[in-house]
This record gives sequence, structure tokens and C-alpha cells, in this order.
Amino acid sequence: MSILDQLAEAAKPTPVKCSACEWIAKQEQPIQEGIARFLADGLAVDKVWRILRDNGMPLGNTQFRRHVERHTGE
Repeated sequence: MSILDQLAEAAKPTPVKCSACEWIAKQEQPIQEGIARFLADGLAVDKVWRILRDNGMPLGNTQFRRHVERHTGE
């Protein structure tokens, strides 16, 4: 592979794995919609995180907060 080919390959965006997205995607549709709705309505991220953690989400507060910031703009 030429240097230019290697540079072109390195410049391609790589998908970022989001553990929160993966966990939420495994939940039933009404749960997914509820999470999005409560965050959009302004429920504190910490409160949402605690409820989800208590119901099996294996993520820390910081990791969930990053998810919210990246994917919802909150």
C-alpha cells in the first residue's frame, strides 16, 4: 500500500462506539422514547442516570453525561 493510500485510509472517519447508545438501543421502544423525552424536557441528567443505573445500565455518571452531551446537545 502506498503512502498516499495509507494517508487516505487514516483520514477516513472511524465510527465511535457509544456504550450508552448500545444499551439504550436494547431497551423497548417506549423506554427509548421516554429517556429522550425526559432529557429533552429538562430532567436532570444525574436523575436520569441514577434511574437507568438502578435498572441495569452499566455506565458511570461521566460516561452517560458524555453521551447526553454528544448525542442530544444538552
